[in-house]
Amino acid sequence: MRKTTVGIGLAVLALAVCVLSLTRAPRRPSDHFAVSGREPAFATPAPPGGTVRVNSADLTELIGLPGIGETLAQEILNERAAHGPFLYPEDLRSVRGIGAAKLEDIRPYLDLSEGE
Repeated sequence: MRKTTVGIGLAVLALAVCVLSLTRAPRRPSDHFAVSGREPAFATPAPPGGTVRVNSADLTELIGLPGIGETLAQEILNERAAHGPFLYPEDLRSVRGIGAAKLEDIRPYLDLSEGE
């Protein structure tokens, strides 16, 4: 009898959790940012000039790329200083924090030419 009561109690609890999760309002993108730490790509405006010259850009210019904050921009600068210019967009994958998804977010805004 006790096992049945415990089983029914667990089933009711599971049902209550399901109902509560279904009745909860969906999260806004700003809520996602607060939880995941990654800003959605659609919320970041394009750089003012359209593209960023990654091989000569400073910290501020790199922060203009979608989803690139101060820390990741500094990682790009560190990688560039240590290993030279980026020749292909895929070279940015060697930067800690830039994976396939992040690269695809910033690819349209990359200018890998050198010089000013």
